[in-house]
Amino acid sequence: MITSSDLNSISRKIDVSPDMSFYSLLESFSYTVKNALSEYIDNALEAYRKAKKNQIPDLADILTITINISKERIIIDDNGTGIPISEIQRAMKPAHKSNEQSLSEFGIGMKAASFWFGKKWTLKSYPLDRSQPFSLVLDLEELIKQEKNEININDIEQRNYTGVEIILENLNNEIDLDQAKRVWIDLQETYQLFCSRKDPQPILKLLFKYNDKTLTEKDFSKLTVANESLEFPLCKLISKLKDSQLYAIGPKRKWKENIEFMFNQKKVHGFISLGKESSQALNPGLRLFRFGRLIKGTSTTPNRPTTLLGTANKHAPSRFYAELHLDGQAISNSKGDFIFDEYLFLNELKKIPCVTEFIDQAENYRSTKVEKDDYISLKTDEEFEKIINKKPSRAKKNNKKRENTPNNESNSIANDSSNSKNKPEINDINSAINKTNSNTTQSLPNNQSETNIGDNIQFSEELFNYLSQLQVDKFSKFYKSICRIPLTKDPLVAYVCAWSLLDSLKSFFTNSSKQTEFTAFFNEKSGKMLAGQHPNNKKKFTHVLKDIHEKGNLCKHDGEYTIINAQQLINDFKILEKLIIFCIEENLKNISK
Repeated sequence: MITSSDLNSISRKIDVSPDMSFYSLLESFSYTVKNALSEYIDNALEAYRKAKKNQIPDLADILTITINISKERIIIDDNGTGIPISEIQRAMKPAHKSNEQSLSEFGIGMKAASFWFGKKWTLKSYPLDRSQPFSLVLDLEELIKQEKNEININDIEQRNYTGVEIILENLNNEIDLDQAKRVWIDLQETYQLFCSRKDPQPILKLLFKYNDKTLTEKDFSKLTVANESLEFPLCKLISKLKDSQLYAIGPKRKWKENIEFMFNQKKVHGFISLGKESSQALNPGLRLFRFGRLIKGTSTTPNRPTTLLGTANKHAPSRFYAELHLDGQAISNSKGDFIFDEYLFLNELKKIPCVTEFIDQAENYRSTKVEKDDYISLKTDEEFEKIINKKPSRAKKNNKKRENTPNNESNSIANDSSNSKNKPEINDINSAINKTNSNTTQSLPNNQSETNIGDNIQFSEELFNYLSQLQVDKFSKFYKSICRIPLTKDPLVAYVCAWSLLDSLKSFFTNSSKQTEFTAFFNEKSGKMLAGQHPNNKKKFTHVLKDIHEKGNLCKHDGEYTIINAQQLINDFKILEKLIIFCIEENLKNISK
């Protein structure tokens, strides 16, 4: 232990070499503001944890770190252990790595972060052993100008609590209030296990100020998807063109389970769960921690890998949640991401049987059906197998004829959409259907495979699922109706419905009912979707959109114009599917921002 009486035996200067130009390079280090600030938190938190483990006396009950940002400077202050003067040379030497992996292990964090923020910084240390406090100033421009690689250590007055204070000045970039608020949210989420969810009690308190005004805290322990797990029996789903049947098998169970496996010869542990509520916007997905610090999977940048959970139009990404601890795994110098092969990691995760079971449950569970008690309860999986292997009788098929006629289907659409902003378009559809060939009232088969394969638009499960995510029932129902129209018998109806669907989607995406052609809207989106590709790739979209627009308009408004065959729409919808999905994904991203 170093006391004030020992100061004379310690050099009053420390070496901060290598050449000062090395520090200039740190300005381009791969940091974000959040990651750079995390370096100071990591250092203080790791020192505090070690002192607490070793039962060092006079240690504060909880580590408090205050970050105060203004346009001129950034101040980071803590009430932790401080840096003893005997350790300052080691602390200031770049890349002096610790012998063990921890929150603070690379030996360059504080220096790299400080010079990334600005060209001048001051460190004040108030050691826990109550030895003489000291300060040092590292002014990069002055050191380069004077060609120095040593800085002075200066005595300062004691304060009423221990710890470290760092003052960053001559900032390279100004941080405005909006940016500071986003950083504050990210920091709280990154250290949530220490601040609000650490058992048996929190060991860290973070305070964040902007121009001396304290910003509001957020308690991440109240994240619904993390703490309220789904409780429901095992679900199986039989999908049909018109509807799907949900089966609940066996007793109710809580969908949360601890898991453990080996990856890169190191233990990975944590839990997986399905949230009681699902949300594309609020579910961070797979949260990956390292020594308690969140590395990947935040509310603003979710980690929902498609190779594990499927694409955004699936149900699993919005409900599947995990907290996994990957202590000791390789990490980047900025601690912004793991540097192992994610594919290999997910492969090991998928080998755990319950992981696949949880993902299947997330895909099959339907909250809307459960809320309406629209499901069938079974005691065993064997009962379900008997049901799906039993072929329906002819009588049961015939009973469904009337409900599957185009008129009944479209009337259902109109009723569902009575409050929709696109109601005029739906009325036009019903009017067109009622004015066409009386053969439209004949019964249609229940699934596409039982019809002439060349006489219907091919139903796409993927497009249907995307349309369902728009939370306007008319689009998915409307699309199913179009796929049931016989293209050779009712070509006029087919083109009117195709025109109306595209026009309704245009109005929905633009949030406008102005009489602008949908061709202009979708042509613009196809250009965006095909950015960087050869211009000829766009021509097929332009042609298909123009053809549907002209024929649909003429079928609606011209008393003499008629369509003999609408089978061209089969190929047209195959082409347009990709474009419509692109527009829906863009819309969902805008909503989640």
